[in-house]
Amino acid sequence: MLVIGLMSLSSAQADAPPGWPEGAGWVELIDVGYIDSGPEAGNWEYVYDVYGGSDTWFKTVALYFDATQMINKFTVEGEYYPYLHMWAARAAGKGEVMGSGWLDPDYWPSNWKPNPATFQFEWMVNDSPWGLENTWHLGSEYGQNDTPEHVWYPEYWNENVLQFDNKNALRSSLWMTEGLSMTVRVVHPYAPGDMDYFTSGHSGTILGPVMNPGGRLGDFDLDGDIDADDIDALGAAIQAGSTDLEFDMDGDGDVDADDFNMHVTTLVDTALGEGTGTAFGDFNLDGLVGILDLGLLGDGYNTTAGWANGDANGDGAVGILDLGLLGDNYGYDGSTIPEPATMSLLALGAVALIRRKK
Repeated sequence: MLVIGLMSLSSAQADAPPGWPEGAGWVELIDVGYIDSGPEAGNWEYVYDVYGGSDTWFKTVALYFDATQMINKFTVEGEYYPYLHMWAARAAGKGEVMGSGWLDPDYWPSNWKPNPATFQFEWMVNDSPWGLENTWHLGSEYGQNDTPEHVWYPEYWNENVLQFDNKNALRSSLWMTEGLSMTVRVVHPYAPGDMDYFTSGHSGTILGPVMNPGGRLGDFDLDGDIDADDIDALGAAIQAGSTDLEFDMDGDGDVDADDFNMHVTTLVDTALGEGTGTAFGDFNLDGLVGILDLGLLGDGYNTTAGWANGDANGDGAVGILDLGLLGDNYGYDGSTIPEPATMSLLALGAVALIRRKK
């Protein structure tokens, strides 16, 4: 699996966030990136560390996003709720006073065991289909306090529908170890967005900020569709020199014309369907480039405007460059194999535009 556009964050933070309530636990995002190849290609990977506080521990922890579309969910026979990739104090051999359930390959993707060849403790991937090695932490980093009252009691992660910002919540009811208690891996089609996590325990109810799957890739206003407003938002970000990975459509770590091209041609919604993409010049997003689009460009010519008014290149203004892009794609029909526009069609369009402006 190749992850590109990867944002790497601290993977061994031991201190609570600044200003955090004393003794309370917290959740920390340590990695997020777009998956470029392999069976999970086309999705985003999110990796979270869950910490228990020094004088208390979680009773409930939740990440707020649409959990129903998660890719890496696995069903365990006899269980109602699905499991996902997670590694915890028990998988690391901590907390054995609570029992030996952490050895069950149905529940854990990998365990911290001695390698018979090297006699060193290593993450050993289970034979179950969902087995995956923990590449973020050593087993010795989990469960800094092994006393029974500070050992995680495992339950499943489920998809209980808790309404918050109109998203579902991936949640778990559990007891945590002090310090690093669990690492959770989420694979999801939604691009990064600003959401919250929730903890409830002896320190009361706490909401904290963390990056979660926020919406469809390219849906910047999170309204569920990818339209002219989103095209304009990406164009403005490029013009401003943004480095925000939210606008990195192709996952190459920068925000540029390639992202704008991918957004328009492969992600945008049209009258032909969701995520069908279109050609430059389809200003009304009907899946065609024709006389209606020429009219929109004519109305917006020589003005500061957006995609819906003829700004084909996303620079915030409508002019000759936009007319050229429309001309290049004139006659495009997203429902058929497009044919290149002829110079005569471009000339006719330019004449029509000039006449309208007079």
